[in-house]
Amino acid sequence: MNKIYFFLLLCVSSGAHAHSQIDNLDVPTLHEDKAYSSLLNGKLVVTSADCGRMIVAPPFAGESALSVYSSGEKSLNQYHYFVTLTRAMHNLYQAGPQAKDVTVKRIDAEIPKQAAISVKAAWLAMLSSPQRGQPESSLDAQIVEFSIERPSGPNLYGDLPDTRGQRTEKLWKLGMLLTKYALAKPAERASIAMKIERNANAIAASARAEK
Repeated sequence: MNKIYFFLLLCVSSGAHAHSQIDNLDVPTLHEDKAYSSLLNGKLVVTSADCGRMIVAPPFAGESALSVYSSGEKSLNQYHYFVTLTRAMHNLYQAGPQAKDVTVKRIDAEIPKQAAISVKAAWLAMLSSPQRGQPESSLDAQIVEFSIERPSGPNLYGDLPDTRGQRTEKLWKLGMLLTKYALAKPAERASIAMKIERNANAIAASARAEK
């Protein structure tokens, strides 16, 4: 298993199976530290995210961003869809003034249109649902932020709760599946894309059913 994928999965897996009465995302918190948020965006956010983005900010290991987005000629209504994974080789927060020198690795992979559209639907459904209260902050807590850019209206943001229900757990696993897709060999991506589409559709349907 790829080291990046395994590390991200391990970081958030502990304590993930306790269910919440409100199975939604938490109020976002990364923006509270404007300097750190600006640093993450400047180093890791290198594309748009009209289909969704997931930022993973662990307390000590390198942060990462996973973006799903469209690219193409609007006037011709011709688009291709992509997944971009960026990961800092050292923790940007811990690096302090040297953060600007931290190396960031980038992987780009085209993804089938329907898989990307399904991811967009899942992100929108979860981010449009009522959010839970803001959790207590901790110096060693990991933050996982989901967001999506919208052409009209404000962008949407929400944090993965520490105590998750079935739907928020599935959203996290969908993000990890997208990470796996980016890291996979080209010949392996088609089967992963089918699973991404199926899982995303299930999340969107579940979230819409509770509105």
